[in-house]
Amino acid sequence: MTPPTKIAIVAVTRRGVERARLLRRRLRLGEVHRPERYGPAEHPWELPFDGPLAERVPGLFAAGECAAGLHGANRLGGNSLSDLLVFGKRAGEYAAKFAKQQGAGKIDHAQVDAAAKLALEPFERGPAAENPFAVQHELQESMQKLVGIVRVESEMQQALDIIAKLKSRAAKAGVGGHREYNTGWHTALDLDNLLTISEIVALAGIERQESRGAQFRDDYPEKSAEWAKYNLRISKGADGKPKVERVPVMPLTDELKQVIEEQK
Repeated sequence: MTPPTKIAIVAVTRRGVERARLLRRRLRLGEVHRPERYGPAEHPWELPFDGPLAERVPGLFAAGECAAGLHGANRLGGNSLSDLLVFGKRAGEYAAKFAKQQGAGKIDHAQVDAAAKLALEPFERGPAAENPFAVQHELQESMQKLVGIVRVESEMQQALDIIAKLKSRAAKAGVGGHREYNTGWHTALDLDNLLTISEIVALAGIERQESRGAQFRDDYPEKSAEWAKYNLRISKGADGKPKVERVPVMPLTDELKQVIEEQK
């Protein structure tokens, strides 16, 4: 008798959770008769942190690849496991310390009600409204074509114009059916985040006028010594739009300088 196969499913996003649940159901029903490949469809984003891994939002602690600044442009090299082991421990310790000092937080029920109302608005608009899948598909196609591996400013600016139009359409997205495993509803809820991140990617790509790490600018194909001094930080401005700032890179310690020299 063939022993049962053990399968570990790791889901790091809401959509990842949905895919994992679907796969589990298919496995229980015996519907999977061939090897299937499941992989992450979303790329991790980064939170800048100061001090003991505390982000600008009080009580939010970052660990792993989402914590920016440790590996710089080489983050794509895959250092997430060591990050989790080292900084997961640190973030956990300081999160526990923060929780003990602050005590239980207060819930703003009006804010909760407003968020729930906003989340249900696609049902109120109904399936005859803007199709969320169509908006998502056009965003994917535009980002792949205009803000892909090889980038130029004119194309990224064109992508920003498209994103602005898609934002207007996303605000009118509607769905039918019910709340249980409604991928149309989930996509409608995701659109705001997808469009915001896409806009940030394009803005940062335009601002950094050089090629470094995962960014290759065909109009700026070389690394810039000046740009080596800065990271980019994008936050929500007073007008509600993304604000791009240049933040000086923290100076290397003597120990790290020695390691870099040894690797040359």
